[in-house]
Amino acid sequence: MTRLLTIAVCAVSCAAAVACGGDSGTNTKEGAPAAYASTTFEPRASMIAVGGTEQLTVVPRGFDGDSLPFPASTEFWSSDSGKVLVTQAGLVSGVAATGTVPVAVMVRVQSGNVTRTDTAYVAVTDVAYQPASLQLTTPYGSQAWLLFGQVTIAPQITAVGGAVVTGVPAYLTTSATALPIQSTSGVAGIKLGPAWVKGTLTAYGVKLTDSVQVKFTPAPFFGSITLDSTAAGQPKSTVAGYKIWFALFTPLTITNNTSHTLTITFTGPAPVPADVTIAPGTAGYPIFMTEGDYTWTVQSAPTVSGTISIQ
Repeated sequence: MTRLLTIAVCAVSCAAAVACGGDSGTNTKEGAPAAYASTTFEPRASMIAVGGTEQLTVVPRGFDGDSLPFPASTEFWSSDSGKVLVTQAGLVSGVAATGTVPVAVMVRVQSGNVTRTDTAYVAVTDVAYQPASLQLTTPYGSQAWLLFGQVTIAPQITAVGGAVVTGVPAYLTTSATALPIQSTSGVAGIKLGPAWVKGTLTAYGVKLTDSVQVKFTPAPFFGSITLDSTAAGQPKSTVAGYKIWFALFTPLTITNNTSHTLTITFTGPAPVPADVTIAPGTAGYPIFMTEGDYTWTVQSAPTVSGTISIQ
């Protein structure tokens, strides 16, 4: 069973905060007007069983990150009270299994004309598991490499005894290279280079964490080699003798436009893709799992070859 991970990203810039409302209230620590920058939930992602509960704590914070006196006006509500209930004290309880999508629980804190909100996400299962660990997974294992794009991250829990629970929610934070994407299960690159993504989840009362590394590269998402025939019926390619480059884990499209079945071999960093045999009028799609330069060769007389640079 798969659930979509939903992420709430809190604005931290002054412009974003002002858009949410003006500043009012009193900061008792300094006796000056309080500048409420944000209101944060803890935990922001949790998992409970039907009949189980989780206490959400709300902390108003200033622009310096310090906690502020709690305003008198606070309101909690659930996006689906048929599955998750929340009291005005922030206690959530599981009513029914949430299926593939966790339920959003919102809080609104108001002080004077200042209003701040935050969202936590709660998944409900039919039974309670005894969680052992949290794992953040990507389509390619522990690493994913993309071009200023989005990498999907699917958290899962390994329970005591080995049972694996998939589709769980988790709150993601990243380094400066990437940002969590609101309302999706992934992160997007904002700079080139590697980024560590940390996920946290409170599952059945146990706080779990895990990290996964992603890397963003300028390499394109596609690569292709087209094999045509010479007048003598021998294979040729416009990229033979040249280097082409594209992103890691991107399928290379090799199209055989000749009238013969062709076999293409590769040499380079391990693991080297297996030989690809392509019938006339069809294509093959080898995938490269390691960065580096590879040589591709069409086993023909004479041979045709070129270089592929994986980044």
